[in-house]
Amino acid sequence: MPLSYKEYIDRRLEGKRKIHDVPAGLDLNGLLVEKLRPLWIGAGRLESGYLPQSAQRQEIENPVYVCGLARAGTTLLLEAIFRTGAFAAHSYRLYPFIDIPVVWERWTRLPAGAKTPPPQERGHLDLLDVTFDSPEAVEEMIWMYFFPRAHDPAVSNELDATIRNPSFAAYYASHIRKIMHIFGKQRYLAKGNYNLTRIPYILSLFPDARFVIPVRRAEAHIASLMKQHYLFTRLEQDDPRALRYMNRVGHFEFGL
Repeated sequence: MPLSYKEYIDRRLEGKRKIHDVPAGLDLNGLLVEKLRPLWIGAGRLESGYLPQSAQRQEIENPVYVCGLARAGTTLLLEAIFRTGAFAAHSYRLYPFIDIPVVWERWTRLPAGAKTPPPQERGHLDLLDVTFDSPEAVEEMIWMYFFPRAHDPAVSNELDATIRNPSFAAYYASHIRKIMHIFGKQRYLAKGNYNLTRIPYILSLFPDARFVIPVRRAEAHIASLMKQHYLFTRLEQDDPRALRYMNRVGHFEFGL
């Protein structure tokens, strides 16, 4: 008989209690960014001022946003688009210091000739292998700072074209230019499931933005969400650092 999703997860977790291991150092860095968020936002603005003038004036043309419901296939689409080589995108490496990506990317860059760690299956146990340089959804940290109620279930989280947040708009555009500058690309690619509720607002900022929205067969989608919720609930009960990581990066779709 086929395994239930709970039996499948239980078997996969045997001997792998640290499948979603968050090192103590990364947890501490995440705490520093979380508790001193205004300081890092200020550091981000300062870093932007040191970019070459050509980078500061770079046009943001046709940015691509992959968004949709969690477990719809957004990560696979993100990977496929990123592999074309035409786009700059956030990576796992940039967390948690995403506000100073230029400095942090240089600081963590491997020296020439160093052996790159092999890809490993990500914590979702969905057979998707990633590295520190794989594209990832981390720009949500910026949205959460400038829109503090972005994940408050007591209010509508929709952002339409009437929304005005000049501080966010200026910071976000500058941040995108830094990501393009780091990777030497002319276009920006982002994955953010919650951007599904912000399409009109994003279009008010970048009228030529493109949106890729996968729709998955309903029963498969529901089954995947059930599996992930069970998996991450177990992981986060076992390791509070995993829960703190998910909260800090803005990943609230499943788990505790």
